[in-house]
Amino acid sequence: VYIPTSFFPEMPEIDFTVCSLYDTLDQYGRSIVYSEKTLEIIMPTDDIRAFLKIGKFEPVILIKTTGYTSGNKAVEYSVNYYPAGCSQFLITARRYDKEGGIII
Repeated sequence: VYIPTSFFPEMPEIDFTVCSLYDTLDQYGRSIVYSEKTLEIIMPTDDIRAFLKIGKFEPVILIKTTGYTSGNKAVEYSVNYYPAGCSQFLITARRYDKEGGIII
């Protein structure tokens, strides 16, 4: 996960093994209210293949995510790799009305 330190100068000193990134973003008034994700099936580099302990010809799922504040400022970017042969995802989509309320 990449966070712009220009928004959060104290971020390098925060121990995220004991506190939540999203709680910290909330405390700084930079709450993520929506994100955009791209999903792509690719052949991994040798480094990624070794890290995931997968075979030479096994593809991976690459997911890139950008999280935005209510002011449309990007405050989070992440890059994740998942072995394509043993990964499962649950994707939930909600529809909102023009006032921002969830349509049931």
